[in-house]
Amino acid sequence: MRWIAVSALLVGCGSESGLYSGLHPDDAPTTSEPAPVPPEGEASLKGLVCTPNGNGGVAGATVTVLTDDPVTGTTDQDGRFRIDGLPPGKWDVEISKGSFVQDYTVKLVDGQVTNLDPGERCVPLDQGDLKIAVVTGQYDKIQDLLDQLGLDYDIVKGITGNDHVQFLRDPAALAKYDLIFFNCGLAENWTSYRDEVSANLKDYVKNGGSIYASDWAYLLVERTWPDEIDFLGDDTNNWAARVGTQQKLTADVLDPSMKTVLGQDTAKLSFDLNEWATMSDAKADVMIEGTYKYQQNKVKTADGPLAVRFESGKGTVIYTSFHNESQTTGDMLKLLSEMILSL
Repeated sequence: MRWIAVSALLVGCGSESGLYSGLHPDDAPTTSEPAPVPPEGEASLKGLVCTPNGNGGVAGATVTVLTDDPVTGTTDQDGRFRIDGLPPGKWDVEISKGSFVQDYTVKLVDGQVTNLDPGERCVPLDQGDLKIAVVTGQYDKIQDLLDQLGLDYDIVKGITGNDHVQFLRDPAALAKYDLIFFNCGLAENWTSYRDEVSANLKDYVKNGGSIYASDWAYLLVERTWPDEIDFLGDDTNNWAARVGTQQKLTADVLDPSMKTVLGQDTAKLSFDLNEWATMSDAKADVMIEGTYKYQQNKVKTADGPLAVRFESGKGTVIYTSFHNESQTTGDMLKLLSEMILSL
């Protein structure tokens, strides 16, 4: 994935929508004791990093003050950071999260704490020239989350017709985008060209593109990177893995950034539809795992991944058995938002 470097404008946050884990600056908790001031000869930098539309803080963003000896900090669950022990002076500051990299300039004063935003509100991530495509599906609407995060994207029709087939068969069309989201329930007429499509997707990710796919869109991942995820059942049977039953479960969160976002190492997940695609194991990095129920003649239980991530060449692939729309819980919204911003 190519990095996007921009000179960002310092703008205030909008109202908190509840989608993401951060606090609106106006809702920040107050304390009776003021934050400690730096000792003589040192300075501190603090701030709040928020989503592109200012709807909430962004956890796990890296903030680097480019002094002669660069110093790095990380935003907390609410998107806040404070870096102490800095030399006074005028320094560049870099904020990075996934495909977002933004540059600021700040003047640090001896013995004082400086807020990165002089208005003491928040510094939003900026999409810059990052290009995003969403392939629509019958059962998923990742675009709703992109809207709530303030990200722009192009739509590729995938429920009916051949728009998505033509898109997948055209390497030049794929290469226009840095991130591509495949919703659950896109028409599977692309499988008539599965070898061509898989070769194109493999090259796309190898060259730096990143992909997110959910639930039934697993076929794109399985056919292209068959060794990364072991889906339940016979991998040559398109329906063999689609045996998950309607259920709610508490999953274990393994990914450190997701733990930070949630403030805990478990998440409540909801599957309100039957026949979701199940994973039994993965060579890929497992971000979320749990014990789930599935139906094969009778109801059974299995332990397996529910969300995985792997690198291929310069790009990244994320796959989740769960998706958004009506089945999302508050935890799932936070997790999905973290996945989007980390690509």
